[in-house]
Amino acid sequence: MTRLAIAGNPCFELSDIELQREGNSYSYDTIAHFRKQEAPGSELFFIIGSDAFREVHTWCNYPDFFEQCGFIVMNRGGFHSLSSLNLPGSAARAFVRRDENTYVHRSGTRVCFGRVSALDISSTDIRSRIVGDRTISYLVTASVERYILENGLYR
Repeated sequence: MTRLAIAGNPCFELSDIELQREGNSYSYDTIAHFRKQEAPGSELFFIIGSDAFREVHTWCNYPDFFEQCGFIVMNRGGFHSLSSLNLPGSAARAFVRRDENTYVHRSGTRVCFGRVSALDISSTDIRSRIVGDRTISYLVTASVERYILENGLYR
């Protein structure tokens, strides 16, 4: 579905590195893979919703993760700082607030908070709509919608 969603857009590139990995696949390992490939002087960011970022302290190799890449945390409502996300104290102390939306880690990486557009799209809502026979048009690309319906996903 990701391949279908980004087809024809040169700004995106699909990676199946996590599918190629045997056993458990952890985000930390994926970031390590991409760090080896990045050009000198470039920055690597992990884009994540604020709801998922609230659970980052449960991830493999936490809090070392913050030394490997920055985070762009997209706000779905009410969360715009490390303190509002209840980041555990030991990790929170490794950051200094730079401005209203940015924290800098002692390693130099950043956690930047952004706002999601007014259109509230979530995978949970999309699956719920499919189960309830409601449209998902405009929430996913037409090709992804067609794939979901043709393959009877989420029913």
